[in-house]
Amino acid sequence: MSDQKAYQREDLEEIFASCIVMTTLDGEIHLDELKPAVSFVESRWQGEYGDINDLMMQARESAGEILDSPSLSKSIGSIAESLAGSLDQDQKNEILELLKVVLHADGEAHDMEHGMYEIFASKFQG
Repeated sequence: MSDQKAYQREDLEEIFASCIVMTTLDGEIHLDELKPAVSFVESRWQGEYGDINDLMMQARESAGEILDSPSLSKSIGSIAESLAGSLDQDQKNEILELLKVVLHADGEAHDMEHGMYEIFASKFQG
C-alpha cells in the first residue's frame, strides 16, 4: 500500500460510519460485520490523525444521525458522493470490496444492505 494514496481521517470516519449503518440496517449489529471495518480503518490509520477511539466514537454518532434521518437513502448517497469526490479509483474499489465483505459477513444479505451497496457502486463508477 506504500505507493497508494493515504486515506484522509475524515474519509476513514465516513467509511466506518457507512459500515456501521450497513451492519444495523437489518435491525441488529453483528460483530462479524463490524470486524472487517475495524480492521480496515486500523490498517490505514496514521499517527497524526490522533486517537483512533475518537474516530470510532464520532463514526458511531454519525451513523446514528444517518439512521435517524428522514431520508436514509439520501443520507447514504450524500456520504457516497462525498467519498467519491475525495478518493481515487483504487480506494473506491477497496471501499466497495469492504462493503461487500460487511454485507455478507453475517451470512445474510438483506435487501436494504444490497440497496446501500448499489448506492455506493453507482456513485463510485469511474
